[in-house]
This record gives sequence, structure tokens and C-alpha cells, in this order.
Amino acid sequence: MLARGVLQSAQARGLKKLDWNGVFSSVSSQLEDADLTLGNLESPLTTQPFQGKSFDLRATLEAVNALKPFDALSIVNNHAQDGGERGLEQTRQTLKSAGKIPLEGQLWIKTLRGRTFGFMALLDAGTAATLESSWNSKLERVKKAAAQVDFLTVFMHWGAEYSPVTKRQKLLAVALERAGTKLIVGAGPHVLQPVERLGRAWVAYSLGNFAFDALMPSAREGAILRVVVNSDSLELSALPTRVRQGRVLPASGRDTKRILERLRLPQTSLPSSPPRCPALNLPKTWDVRSSAWGDLTGDGLPECVLTVWRPWRGWKVEQWGPERPSPVGKNKDARGNSSHIIVVRPLKRGKYRELWAGSPLALPVLKAWLEDVDSDGKLELVTLEGSYAAGRSGKPLTRAVWRWKPFGFELLARALLH
Repeated sequence: MLARGVLQSAQARGLKKLDWNGVFSSVSSQLEDADLTLGNLESPLTTQPFQGKSFDLRATLEAVNALKPFDALSIVNNHAQDGGERGLEQTRQTLKSAGKIPLEGQLWIKTLRGRTFGFMALLDAGTAATLESSWNSKLERVKKAAAQVDFLTVFMHWGAEYSPVTKRQKLLAVALERAGTKLIVGAGPHVLQPVERLGRAWVAYSLGNFAFDALMPSAREGAILRVVVNSDSLELSALPTRVRQGRVLPASGRDTKRILERLRLPQTSLPSSPPRCPALNLPKTWDVRSSAWGDLTGDGLPECVLTVWRPWRGWKVEQWGPERPSPVGKNKDARGNSSHIIVVRPLKRGKYRELWAGSPLALPVLKAWLEDVDSDGKLELVTLEGSYAAGRSGKPLTRAVWRWKPFGFELLARALLH
């Protein structure tokens, strides 16, 4: 959903232009590392006036720029007509102009690695525990579609909002499986619901909210469902996510465990190397020994945390105070360089904004990284410290854990390395 709070966050992050790239930038590598990436678009992309019945989820045409990681998007849901039929048609054309496939009730076929994959999207607004006669023609269409491809996926917008799986969802899932569907992916409830094997198919009843502006904690949780299609079986896993200030972030700590338990899936294996900071135009006097990329400050935006050696300089306040030895005067090596932790916010074209730069450290940091040490869902800074006598290439002597405070760091623990 790319309207309301998500739009406002994109406006707040941007300088002259809205930061649509920031909506999915923290998970873009996972979204792009697939043969196909699909999702449910709950916001019509339209300039047409509101014609819906309740909440207005219309997004601007420019919001299509947030959808770069996606190949196809379902536009069949209860907000598809928020801009009326003209708004829905404008959504179709906007997606197509951006190279995205709008998924609806007609079969879309994609050939991958010698196999044909079919995709459809259907809406169920019913609440009864039995299916109406109108579903007969829909299921017949699904059956014909399944006969045309090797593997059929049906996107379902169904269920009750903020509720467990309903009897009707299970009834429909059985009917879709019998019609030949191999994978059923649900949206609509706005909360996570289990993934289960059903006959010859798999059904993900609800993947929760991905990009959204809900306030309830359970409605801020979602997941990237990763599906590996083998010759005769499927392998399903999930990358848990949380939405914060209009951005999708990988979940961590207890959030990850809870989301996986609700989905009943294993976690998607992530690349062994951590995400890297973007390229920055840093001063030539900075010797960057390590960098870490993540939301250290808890403001919903990732930062670059740099371990830097640079020419020593004292506190500015010393210039106006009485003459006395500098409190950080000894914090430098034989070349007159000191160790610092510097936190910066990357901007466009290699520019950056310095959020925090500490004084010359008493114990020089040789390497640092971000880690959720105490599994509370927040990142801490972990540092390996040496000595100025040994310099920047010396042996690590201590390991320390730091927590970000409103401004600066608080030492949580320090231990000798044996």
C-alpha cells in the first residue's frame, strides 16, 4: 500500500523528490534475487477521484517508482475500484508503462528454464461457509488455466481482516487445489496466517502487511515468501519483515522467531556477507577500516557506521578554556592518527550527512559490525579494540558492545579476548 503514511514517509525522506526507492531498498536484494518477484498492490495508481466505500488507498502515479523490484502485481482486491473503473484502467496502464504485469482474472504465462508458469488473481468478498454458484465459473476458469501450464499460482484476496484463517478460506483453498492450482498466495487479512501443504498444492493464507501504515504491532509484520520449484516438489521458506515509517525492513531477534512460527516455515537463507554501505565520497584523510550498514539509530532508516582512523584533533571547546592537557590528547598513534566511530546517512551521488562523529577513542577500534546481540529486535554496535601502541594493524585485545542512545553510544559490555 503506497498511499497515506507510506506516501508521507517518502515525502519526509526525500529532498527535492519523493524517496520511493527507500520503501523497499532494505530488502531489494532479496526481492531481486529471484527469477520472478510478485506481490499484491493494494493501492490503485490513479489521478481519478475517490469512488470507494470506506478507506481511500489511492496512490499517486509516481508511486510506481517504488515497485522496481517487482515483475508482476495483483490488482484484484477490495480497493481496486477506489478510483472507479477509470482509476483501475489507469493503474493497468501505469504498471505496463513501467514494465510491470498487472495480474487479474486472466491467465498470464511466463516461461522460465524450459517450464511454463501461470498466474491469476481472484477476489472473494463472501463470508458464508459455502461457496456461491458464481464460483463455479471461476473454478472452471482456474481448471482450464492449470491445463495450459506446468505450474499455476493463484493470488487470492480473501478472509476476514485482522482474524485467523476462516472456514471459507480453507474451503476455497481445497477447491482451488482440486482445480489444479499448485500455489495459493493470500492477502487481505492484514495479519500473518499459516502456510500449509494441501494435497498437491501449498497455500499461504496471508503474508500479512508488507508496505503499510498500520499502527497495530501485528499489522506491521509481513514476509517475503520464497518458493523454489524443483522437478516434482516445492521448497518454501520466508524472510520475515517489519514495516517502520513507511519502509520495509528485515525483521530481527524475537520478531523473526515469532513471524516464522506463525507462518510455520523455515527462514530463507541469507547471503553470508552482510549488506554493504553505498559508495560514499569520503575525505581522503579518512582511513576506513570497516563499515556496517543497518538501522542502528532505530529511526527506520539504515545508516553507515564507519570505523575510521584520521589525523588527531582535540575538542573545539579547548580553544576557549584554560590551558590544560587535552582529555583526549593521548588517544593517537605514532603517526598522529586517532580512531573514531562515525555514523553517516547516505544521500544521492555519493554525498552523505554526518549524524554523529565521536571524539578520539581511548581504545582504538580495529573492526566493527552491527548485530542484535540481545535478541530484542534492535541492532547494537560490536567492536574489536586494540591499542594505539600497536596501531591500526595490531591485534584485537577486547570486544565491546555498544547501544545507541538518543545521541551517542552507551557501553553495554566489554570483555578481554583470549
